[in-house]
Amino acid sequence: MFSRFSLIGLGLLACLAMVATQATYLGNRRHPTLPGHCFYEEYNLTIKVNQTSYPRNVNNCFKVFCRDDFVLRLNHCPRRANPCRRTDLSKPFPQCCVCV
Repeated sequence: MFSRFSLIGLGLLACLAMVATQATYLGNRRHPTLPGHCFYEEYNLTIKVNQTSYPRNVNNCFKVFCRDDFVLRLNHCPRRANPCRRTDLSKPFPQCCVCV
């Protein structure tokens, strides 16, 4: 009986980890003129290699990390059962994820 509850608990923990780390990867985002930087054209963001940017006031809530192979990793707010109507996009990620 204990092992059954352990498996259920591990399954729930794995699901929680998947939701908490919603990420998108965008490859080949080398900055056209700045060596050692990534460029996220959609938001006009320049990010130094191995650094994270927390953009504000870009009509979206996310953080973006520039890997040393010029791949961008974007982390977004976790999905909710009831989507927010309003968030404060003037705050950096993850504070901008909170419903107001």
